[in-house]
Amino acid sequence: MRLRKRKSDPVSDRIDSTTLPTDLAQRDMLEDTLVVWGGEFGRTAIEDKVHIHDLHATMLHLLGLDHTRITYHLSGRDFG
Repeated sequence: MRLRKRKSDPVSDRIDSTTLPTDLAQRDMLEDTLVVWGGEFGRTAIEDKVHIHDLHATMLHLLGLDHTRITYHLSGRDFG
């Protein structure tokens, strides 16, 4: 089986952790944009763990939404 050589993508080859914030700042959109940068959690020990529900609640709060008003109760559990 022959593997094809991956073509170089000039856009993705230039992207790093500063590209998006820099672009948003140049367009005067950085202050009004919530940027969520994800990675591979769980591969290293984390001292101050944050539950995913708390992370979602924080993001909703930053967007001006009250997470308790959009939570629904189903089968004894709260979902939001």
